[in-house]
Amino acid sequence: MKYSVLSYNISGYEIIHPIKEKSENAEYIMVTDDRSLTSDDWQMVYVDNPHPEDPFRLVFEIRYNPFKYVHTDIVMKIDGSMEITGDIDRIVDRFIEGGYDCAVMAHPTRMNMYDEYMAWVRFRGYPKRQAERALTFMNVEGYDVKKNTGLYQYNWMIQRNNKMNDSWNTMTMGILKYLAPEGKFVDRLDQTIGSYVLNKYFEYASVMPVTQRIATSGKYFVWHPHKSTSIYRDSNDFCKPFLMGKQVVPFSDF
Repeated sequence: MKYSVLSYNISGYEIIHPIKEKSENAEYIMVTDDRSLTSDDWQMVYVDNPHPEDPFRLVFEIRYNPFKYVHTDIVMKIDGSMEITGDIDRIVDRFIEGGYDCAVMAHPTRMNMYDEYMAWVRFRGYPKRQAERALTFMNVEGYDVKKNTGLYQYNWMIQRNNKMNDSWNTMTMGILKYLAPEGKFVDRLDQTIGSYVLNKYFEYASVMPVTQRIATSGKYFVWHPHKSTSIYRDSNDFCKPFLMGKQVVPFSDF
């Protein structure tokens, strides 16, 4: 095997989507706390959920410890809302040939932390006080939440099993625990924290950027709303992709 695909379905948050094109170069691992779930396409890994009142704790324990569950040194992490529809070997081959540490998906409409938190407050019911707490934390650490650019979506990512990624994952999880609201184990919004950590502490990393079209074009994936078979359609309303403060030309083999 050359690489692994890791997905997760905790507390019934998703339905299992079939894999329309499987590769002999990959293993496909689905981690779940529901032992009644089975799949002809995914290798199911069953785990206990000691804190069902805060399912994101277990989601993040999986997401930020991916090599605990896979058997290769390259892992493509995808949300359970994403369905594999094409030859993703092409993406991984590009990743390997470039010698990258990781691959991230640039946000299509926002590029800084402030705008992302405000969008979550306005459209997704994220508590404003929690947003202000996270933004204050970043500002105190010397990170300008409006001027610094580079925001990455966490429904898709590739990581290599190395010290850089281990440190990135560990730091992100630590901050999510530190910022956990009262009665929770972690802060639910992790893509802002993960983006902040990558931008601030890992400028030396070799990062392969992609756009959201990798998830929505249908050539490699389609992206569903959570626990649904309907499909998000691609949008032309994209902002310029930034990686660690610099405008980039992302992987665009669509």
